[in-house]
Amino acid sequence: MGGIVETRPRSDLDDPDDGAIARALGPHWRLKFTALVAAALVATLLLIWLAKRGVRWYRNRKRAPQPQPPPPPMCTVCLDDVEQGKERAVTLPCGHPYHRHCIAQVVDNDPRCPVCRASVSPADRV
Repeated sequence: MGGIVETRPRSDLDDPDDGAIARALGPHWRLKFTALVAAALVATLLLIWLAKRGVRWYRNRKRAPQPQPPPPPMCTVCLDDVEQGKERAVTLPCGHPYHRHCIAQVVDNDPRCPVCRASVSPADRV
């Protein structure tokens, strides 16, 4: 009978370099290598997560704050809101709003704006 030689592919277990690796890294070198690869993968994923988080924080920091509507003008004498356009509201030349009766009482004693101390003429009091 003719002899047929059967050839098997070499597996990782038959690798001649395994002896050198096993001598260098010890008997459980495959386990150590797998743990090292897993640790590197975890570290890489952690760095990616931190980078994304940092970019998100930076973008949120650069975003301009939402504009707030200005508060309604307030009479600094009685601390009540001044309704512009009403007959009882008056704005002095310096730009500060008051109720007509509030500013009349204050300016009678001292003819200056209570906030900025700008002079108030008698025509401005009306």
